[in-house]
Amino acid sequence: MRRWQESNRQIDYLGEWHSHPESFPSPSSIDIRGWQALAASQGKPMLFIIVGNDTTDWFGVGVGTQITQLTF
Repeated sequence: MRRWQESNRQIDYLGEWHSHPESFPSPSSIDIRGWQALAASQGKPMLFIIVGNDTTDWFGVGVGTQITQLTF
């Protein structure tokens, strides 16, 4: 928050990432709870990504406390 205020509200939260050691990753209950709290506190849509072992990754968007998986 301090960095954001010091930047004259120009720098924003980019996010966080992590990998799951599986071919078809999916969010854990810990992931979901953290994302719900983060998206609710930001007050705007947020993108969440989990990188898997192979070519399959997981993408979702959070709005408020609702986390929705994106499919392509």
